[in-house]
Amino acid sequence: MKTAFYPRLAVDSMKKNRQLYLPFILAASGMVLIFYILSYLAHSAFIRVLRGGSELSSIMNFGSIILAFFSAIFLFYTHSFLLRRRKTEFGLYNILGMDKRSLARILIWETLIMATVSLISGSLGGILLSKLAELILLRLVKSAVSFSLSIDLPALLNSVVVFMLIFALILLQSLLQIWRSNPIELLHSQATGEKPPRGNWVLALAGVLLLVTAYSIALSIKDPIAALFWFFLAVILVIAATYLLFIAGSVTACRQLQKNKRFYYQKQHFVSLSSMAYRMKRNGAGLASIAILCTMVLVMLSTTVCLYAGTEDILRTRFPRELSVSAKISQPLPADDSYWETLQQQLLIAPDQTQLSAQNLLSYQYAYMIGQVSGDQVRIAEEEDPVVPTSDLISVIILPQQDYNQISGSSLDLAPGQALLYANRLTYAADSLTINDAVTLQINQRLSTADSLAEVEIITEAAGYTPELVLVVSDYASLLTRLQQSLNDAQQSNLYLSWNYAFDLKGSDSAIAESQQLSYWQGKLDTLTAQSEGRLYSLSVNAVSEERSYYYSTYSGLLFMAALLALVFILATVLIMYYKQLSEGYEDQSRFAIMQKIGMTTQDIRQSINSQILTVFLLPLLAAGLHLAFAFPMLQKLLLLFGLSNHRLFVSVALLCFVLFTLFYALIYRVTSHVYYHIVSKNTKA
Repeated sequence: MKTAFYPRLAVDSMKKNRQLYLPFILAASGMVLIFYILSYLAHSAFIRVLRGGSELSSIMNFGSIILAFFSAIFLFYTHSFLLRRRKTEFGLYNILGMDKRSLARILIWETLIMATVSLISGSLGGILLSKLAELILLRLVKSAVSFSLSIDLPALLNSVVVFMLIFALILLQSLLQIWRSNPIELLHSQATGEKPPRGNWVLALAGVLLLVTAYSIALSIKDPIAALFWFFLAVILVIAATYLLFIAGSVTACRQLQKNKRFYYQKQHFVSLSSMAYRMKRNGAGLASIAILCTMVLVMLSTTVCLYAGTEDILRTRFPRELSVSAKISQPLPADDSYWETLQQQLLIAPDQTQLSAQNLLSYQYAYMIGQVSGDQVRIAEEEDPVVPTSDLISVIILPQQDYNQISGSSLDLAPGQALLYANRLTYAADSLTINDAVTLQINQRLSTADSLAEVEIITEAAGYTPELVLVVSDYASLLTRLQQSLNDAQQSNLYLSWNYAFDLKGSDSAIAESQQLSYWQGKLDTLTAQSEGRLYSLSVNAVSEERSYYYSTYSGLLFMAALLALVFILATVLIMYYKQLSEGYEDQSRFAIMQKIGMTTQDIRQSINSQILTVFLLPLLAAGLHLAFAFPMLQKLLLLFGLSNHRLFVSVALLCFVLFTLFYALIYRVTSHVYYHIVSKNTKA
């Protein structure tokens, strides 16, 4: 009988407080479900056999790790709301004679029940929905699907171990809080609340400075590679600034508003403003968490949706033709050398020994080097050059005049020693350019816009990562020979010569023809290289139809993981709002009852509630929108690392995500506002 007493008491308490426990259990179950799905997809055999499947599995595994850490933080945070409401009940038990050992047993049984229900329901839901998730992911990848259902035991075991550990840590924290409290503190814990922190101008100004610094970084970074590093620093600064501004800054703002007698001494402002100031330290932390979660959702969804929607744009940028051949060459060949024509004829032989029906041909050679520009001088960087910072490196591309005219349709006519220059993402105003003290070129013409170089952009090896100087010259072979002779051993790896050949195939089923031609080429590359008489170092081939599956695998994996994590963050946002309104509603209930007794009407109460809730919950949304707006330039730079330069697409997707999220956020506001009003008006006269 005694053995069943504590479990029965725990069950009865959870039933009576189901308004607190049910949302927590549902949230924990949802996290177990999503964690199992991510782990299942990381081990899925159907995904691993795809082209890019190993990267896709790694993305899912990385997502499960992120989810595990976030689940621990979030469940700890929300459980603190739940425990705060229960402390009064535990204090009453303690005064009636129940010692802390008995309270600990109740907590153990409650935690065990929550963990068991969450794990069972979450695991069952994950098992049932894992195949649906796999089908959705395979559909995004544009791969064939299988309808067999299976249970992944490693994924199930990982889910049980991770969340049992989280619940064990939550139990340990709860036991420590109960053990350190005395019965009077427990009994009055809910009524006591937190002491209102004083307005702290120092912390508020520190938050402003951190936020301005983060925004300045986001707006000033021009180099996409540098943006990759500075992005994480900016994120840390934004998180710190958000917490400082919502905790210290909001309290300071409340204190200043209270000093404004015309604003403060109004029925709709007096109660809500004094309540916000009294508990703003805890409110500020919660609101900052909501703002950060909202920002994470917006950033993840806008970038991953943009990458997935822009996959074809990325493919067209990196592979401008359906089939392409890239050769690393030892020496620049003169324009009258017939080797390229011979090689092109050999490459145009199809597997059935018939001539390919090719169109939109591209054939060009170019030199690519990494260096540092200073004034009108460019020095080719050495392999490990401590003098040249990474952020100062630029790409220099040199293209023969004949090839430039062919692929751009121009009739450029340069004299030896002259050059046409196009500067991308940097300003170059000098009239001449000297490379490695070996070659000096007079800038005869300049291109000012990328549109003027539409076809030539396909040759840029930097793919948008670094600032670029593109040079078109007439004496290409002799210029490169002199430049090669000036290199020391450490500079050899930062200059290489390339020849590219690309074309599209005619016909309705070009994907099959591409695959066949690619297989045929791959068996011939070594032979063609050996027959080049030293002209070629290597040959490599690409077909867009083959690369498409790899790109869709990567970007669909990022989109799918972002969608699941965004779902978790939204769930966390909803639960934080719910518990926040619930706890504050009970704390404000007596205050509004008193205010109604001294003359405040039900309409006044509703107006005060709307003023408080609207002010409190608009702040995180506005902060998230502001963070996204200032992060936009840096996010554009990061998307360039993936090869996406379609800024209009990113703007459209980001705005759409913000609008949809705002509508969802407004729905949450309506629901939580109703919960809060119902609580505070329950014991007041209508």
